Parts: sequence; structure tokens; C-alpha cells
Amino acid sequence: MIVNREDAAATATRECQVRFLCTAADHTKVRLGHTLCEKVFKPSRRRSAELGLPVPILLSQQLTPEQYAALSAFWRLEEDLIWKWAAGHNLDYEWVHDAARLALQLEKFPPHPFAFMPGYHPPEFFWESWYEGEREEDYRKRITTGFREKLGSYIQGVKLKRREFLYHRSVRSQSSHYSWAVEYVCLRLRFSEIACHTDGKTPQAIRQAVLPILKRIGILERHNLPRAKRDAPGLSS
Repeated sequence: MIVNREDAAATATRECQVRFLCTAADHTKVRLGHTLCEKVFKPSRRRSAELGLPVPILLSQQLTPEQYAALSAFWRLEEDLIWKWAAGHNLDYEWVHDAARLALQLEKFPPHPFAFMPGYHPPEFFWESWYEGEREEDYRKRITTGFREKLGSYIQGVKLKRREFLYHRSVRSQSSHYSWAVEYVCLRLRFSEIACHTDGKTPQAIRQAVLPILKRIGILERHNLPRAKRDAPGLSS
């Protein structure tokens, strides 16, 4: 069976997206996780109870014909709730919808709904055969050397990709950059407005920190938004 493996750049992008969502969940004026619970999780669970559907809904479960008939209506409702929730935070992107769906699959709403960090696919290791005449210690050394080389290459590759996509000069600056990105996107603050409550940062410095994050996670800068969104009140840069 052929397994499609995600490359390191795609995994690093998803790490950036998770970091952005977690920052939005922790932000006191955004509270992305709280609103997901109140606007999507609770209403959808109430509706599933009204329709007589099990909680959570698993495709492996045995459902009655009546439950199967109600399932499509429930999914349409839940998708509509997810869309409205995401759009309300200016986050109408499929990867945000996917993160919401993942949190909604659990029986109880998780305290950290977006903290599902992706893992980097490990490389395949070819185990060479042990032939007659080769001493056990020599075979062990040969295999161990090859494994260590493969492991070192994998670790170095992941570290380089994370440094390219994620890491900044310090944990504090990294946290600030994502917080500014959340305020720019979800609260529609201008860079000049964000600068007002930062420690001496200029709007230009904040812009230089925010825009690369938005590009990595696939969020459009405001002047690239579709005209219907760009012309809405409060969307100026």
C-alpha cells in the first residue's frame, strides 16, 4: 500500500497554524476556543440530542434508519455553525474549519481544543541482512552506525525546517509576533493600533513580524481580500 507522506514544509506550516490558533484561544479579547464551545459545540450537541443521535457520532456505530436520515441534517447544521464561527473571527479558511471539526469529535469539549501538534514523518530505515560469517558485534556496529546517521539527518532536517518557519530570537518575541498576528486578523486592528500597546515597537516592525506568519499559514493580507470583504467597515490596514 502506498502511503502519501507529508513533507517537512507542510508539517511546519501546520505547526504554525496550530500555534496561531492556540494564541487566538489564549487571547483575552478573542477567546477562540471559548467561542467554539459556545457557538458550535453546545448548539450542535443540543441538536444531536433532539435528533436522537449518539454523542459523539462515530461512523463505526450502528445507527437506526431514523438516525441515518437525521445525520445529514445534523452535519449540515454543524458545518453552518462552524462557518459562522470562523467567519465571525475573520478566519473563514478550510484549515480552521478542520481544526474545529477535530475538537468537536471528542465526547467532552477539550480545555485546549487546538493543541493537536502535528508530527514530522520519520524516514524509512533499511535493515540490512545479517549474513553467515559476519560477527554479531560487526553486524551490530554496521546497523547502529547506519541508524545513527539516518536519525541525525532526520533531526537536523526537522530543526532546520522549524527554524525556517517557527523560531525567532526568543520565545517571548515569538509569542508576541503570533499575538500581533491574531490581533491583526481576528480583531482587525491596524498595525498602528497594535503598536500603541507594545513596548516601543513601530507599526513597520510589527508589520514585518506579522506578514510572514500570515503568508506561512495561508491567511490573506487585507489588501488581497476579495472586494466584498475588503469594503466592509473596519478592514483598512
